[in-house]
Amino acid sequence: MAKVSKTKNRTANKKQKPRPSQRSPLLPAFKFLIIVSGLIVILYYFYSSSTPSIIQPPTKPIKRPGRTLSQPKSKPVEYKKTRKLQPQPATQTSSTTLKYFRLEKTYSQVTTFKKNFHPALSQQQKAIEIIRLLTFSRAHDAAPLPRQTKLLTATFNVPLITIDLSIDLVKGAINFGGQDEMLAISCLSNSFLANFPNFNTLQILIEGKKRETLAGHIDISQPLRYQPTTID
Repeated sequence: MAKVSKTKNRTANKKQKPRPSQRSPLLPAFKFLIIVSGLIVILYYFYSSSTPSIIQPPTKPIKRPGRTLSQPKSKPVEYKKTRKLQPQPATQTSSTTLKYFRLEKTYSQVTTFKKNFHPALSQQQKAIEIIRLLTFSRAHDAAPLPRQTKLLTATFNVPLITIDLSIDLVKGAINFGGQDEMLAISCLSNSFLANFPNFNTLQILIEGKKRETLAGHIDISQPLRYQPTTID
């Protein structure tokens, strides 16, 4: 009986002894990874604190040009069709009026005429036009100077105008009588002095020289003045 009880006790003690716990094979590997990562962190911290850090300039974002508050929003340019201006005809007030003197058809007295020209006529151009107006022929009145007469030069020195005419004036006036010569000289001197108010005397030259007369009647060697008595 005693032996049987001992064997029972042995079997009971064997049953009561706890069995050793079985460890998971992943636990040691996990602990190893934790230790290794900790060492890496410590080494990185130590290395970064011992080496100076390189400071890089901060990069600013590129700003695109935009509309500011002070700049008003521009409006698109509108192109409008413009009407072409038609040139206006020149009026009488904007032109130069030349006053000139010619003879009646009977050659007995002087008649006054006016003609409009471009307002920008120079003194030389006026002188040329006056000689032309005194020499061209027309039906209702007579030219006081021979048709071939030409103006060579005109000099303006206040108060004297000096005109140099071609020898054709003398050749055409060779048959002038006293009255014809007086009327021709009056038309010539008055036509110049009427259009140049700053001048009061006219000296006539023939081919650059002074002459006593044109046809032997009226003295033209001295400067001539305006002669209103010959005008109707």
